[in-house]
Amino acid sequence: MKKLFENEMYKIFRSKRIYIFCGILAFVALVFSLIVKQVYMAGQFGEDITLKELAVQYPLQLLSTVSDLLLPIFATLMITFLIADEYNEGTLKLSILSGYGRNRIIISKVLAVIVATVIMLVVVYITSYLGSFLAFGSAVIQNDVGYNIAAYVWSLLPLITWIVFNFFLALYIKNSGIIVGVVVGITLVSSILSSMLPRLSSYIGTYYLKAIAASFSTVNLGMAAVVCFMYMFLFGTVSYVKFIKMDIEK
Repeated sequence: MKKLFENEMYKIFRSKRIYIFCGILAFVALVFSLIVKQVYMAGQFGEDITLKELAVQYPLQLLSTVSDLLLPIFATLMITFLIADEYNEGTLKLSILSGYGRNRIIISKVLAVIVATVIMLVVVYITSYLGSFLAFGSAVIQNDVGYNIAAYVWSLLPLITWIVFNFFLALYIKNSGIIVGVVVGITLVSSILSSMLPRLSSYIGTYYLKAIAASFSTVNLGMAAVVCFMYMFLFGTVSYVKFIKMDIEK
C-alpha cells in the first residue's frame, strides 16, 4: 500500500498540476487581499467594520472564497488525471496487471488526492496570512490562530466528501471534460438549491464546502459530520464495488 501511495503522489507531482494549482491559490490569496483593502478604502464596507477586523477575518474570508469552487475543481482535475486519463491511456490497466489488488489501488488514489488537497489547503492558509499582512499590516497578529486552524481542518471534511463523490463520477464517466462540466453544474445547482431551500441546505453535501468557512461559529458541525460521512459511505461504497468489478479493456 505504501509503495502504491508513493507512486500516486509521484504522478501528481510529476504532472506539475499541483504546483500550478498552488500557484493559482497563492496568487488569488495575495490579489484578493488587495482587492478587499481597496473596497474598504473606497468606503464600500461602511463604518461598521475596521481595518483590524478585516485583517482578523481575512483567513476565513479567503477560505470561504476558494473552498466552494477553486479547491473542489482542482481536486476534481487531479481525480480525472488519476482515473479517467489513466483509463483512456491504458496505464490504469498496467497498474492492475502489476499484481496489486484493485482495492489497494483505489484506496491509494483516494489518499493521494486527499493529501494533495491538504497541501493546497495549507498553501491557502499560509498565503492568507501573507495576504493579510500585505494588505492590512501588523493587524494580522490579532488573528485567532487556533480558531482559524480549526475552521481549516473542519473544511477538509466536505472536501474529502467531494473527492469521494468525484471518484464515483470518474469511474462511470471516464471523460475528463465531461466530468469537469458535470461537477461545475452540480456546484451551481446545489448552490441555487441551498439559497432557495434553506431548510434543506443542511442535507446537501456541497453546502458545507462554503458554510463551514463562512459561518464556522454558527454552523452545526455535528450535522455537517453526519451528512458528509453519509455521502462518503454511500459514494465510497458504490465506487469501491464499481472499481473492483469494472472491466478495463484498454
